[in-house]
Parts: sequence; C-alpha cells; structure tokens
Amino acid sequence: MSKFNLLAIPFALIIWITTTLMFVQYSRDEYTKLQEKRLEIAVNYCVDAAVDEVVKATADLGMDYTDYEKIRIDPQIALDMFCLMYCKNYELAATQENYTLIKGDFLPAFVVAAYDGYYVGEPQIINNSGARDLIFSLKQPYLYRDSSNIYAFNLGYKDSKCFNGSSIMKVDAPVNEMEQRRVINSAVSDLLMQTVYKQKEGDIHSTIYIPSAMSNIVVTNPIDRITVMAYVTGIEAGYGQVLEVFGIGGARITHARHVACYIKNGTKLYTFVDQIPEDITVIDTYENPILAAQKGYYFDLTSIK
Repeated sequence: MSKFNLLAIPFALIIWITTTLMFVQYSRDEYTKLQEKRLEIAVNYCVDAAVDEVVKATADLGMDYTDYEKIRIDPQIALDMFCLMYCKNYELAATQENYTLIKGDFLPAFVVAAYDGYYVGEPQIINNSGARDLIFSLKQPYLYRDSSNIYAFNLGYKDSKCFNGSSIMKVDAPVNEMEQRRVINSAVSDLLMQTVYKQKEGDIHSTIYIPSAMSNIVVTNPIDRITVMAYVTGIEAGYGQVLEVFGIGGARITHARHVACYIKNGTKLYTFVDQIPEDITVIDTYENPILAAQKGYYFDLTSIK
C-alpha cells in the first residue's frame, strides 16, 4: 500500500467520525423540536378543552347570560379537564396519581380568567409528608388606580366597580376599552410570570407578554373572554433536554336573546323579543329558540325587520 493511501485512511476516518457526530447532534436537535411541537399541540388542546368544560359547567347551571356578572367560573373544573386531556394526549392512565404528578411537578402556574377577575393556581405543599397539589388563589380583580380611586374592570369594558375610600359603587369605566384591555392583560401576565419565577426559583428562559389585541407580530391571544392559561415545564425530551411551553385558550360568551311566543292566525309562532309584531299578545317567553321549538312553536318569518 502506498504512503498516500496510508495517510488517507486516518483522514477518511476523521471525516467519517465528524460526519457521524454531526448527524447524531442533528438527530437529537430534530427529536427535541418534534417533542416540543408535540407538547405545544397537546397543551393547547388541553387549555381549549378546559375552557369548553368550564363554560359548559356554567351553562349547566341554567345561566342565560343576560347579566354577565351572574357568571360564576369554577377554576377547579378547568384544571381537572386539563389534566384529563394531558393524560389522553400522552396515553397515560387518568388516575389521581398522574393528576397529582401533573399539578405538582409540571404546572408551575395555571390561570383562569373570568368576566370580573382571575384565579392563579400554583403548586403548594399540602401536608407534612411534602405532598404537593395545585391550589388556586382567591379571585383577583382587574384593578386600576388613578389619583383618587381604585377601579375593578371587567371584560364588558363598559362599566366598573369604583372604591373611593369609603364605599363601592358601579360607575362608567374611567378609561377607554383599549386601555382597559392593556390593564387587564398586563395584570394577568405579570402575576403569571411572578408565579412561574417563584416556583422555578428564578430559573426561567422566556417571558410571557399577553397583548391587549392581536397583531401580525405577536400571536398570543388577548384576554377578552373567559380564558385558561397553562405554563408547562419540566417535561423531559431525552438527551438531557427539558421542555417548557405556554398554552392559552378562550371562549366568548354572548348575551342571551330571548324569544316571545304567541298565536297568530291559529298557528303557534315565536320571534325574538325585540321583533314582536304589533297587536300581538305574548303568551310565553323562553331563553332561546330551541326551547320554544320544543314546545311546538315555529319561527315567525314575517317578524324579520
């Protein structure tokens, strides 16, 4: 074998080893990205399901949403559904042990934003053995302060509660809707990050900002409806990589539009209460057209204005 060939063997070996190491590193990076994408999709499915469940549970109470202030949200319902969907996405048994693992180790912060305030959940030690569970705070109002008063905003953006130092009264919102959105989103995102920072003892690698409105640059949803937010961390992706993602989902609730029922020309008809024809005697009202139809009433097409 020639001297040239003998020298070429080590050089080729070096090229082969380098290429192999680069491929291994590339494979690890792509695997981590795949796991991160899977986690992002799973968490967003989980928060969407949590929102749907908490709204459904509220609807089951018979609420017709004619008054937003009557809406009562149970954050525990949202959390339980989040844990259930997380288990389903990762093919885990929906057991209390797995729920406890998710809430205690993987969820440093879980937020449920309602019409007039928000709940922040964080893992806490619940007994002398060191067991942890996610515990929610009392509902925090969307507070705004000016030179003399403290206001509590809501997602209706029309009125607010005002505390002037001696009494609480209902007043028109002191600032416009855009400013209210900014105050609400800033308050929630700030407390969310404070909670994560405390739980992770400062070891965080990103900051979450929830904008007051959607933009082409920032794609995080604003809080303008019932919203669930989850910060998930500590998920191992293999090769020493640990993932953390943020998921947010919301559902809009609108005012109910009641219907009025009557008999016209011998036919049982209904229409919306703001479209009742003249010279009609209303014999019954229902919260929505479905209930009226179940009672044998038909929509009055002539009432459309």
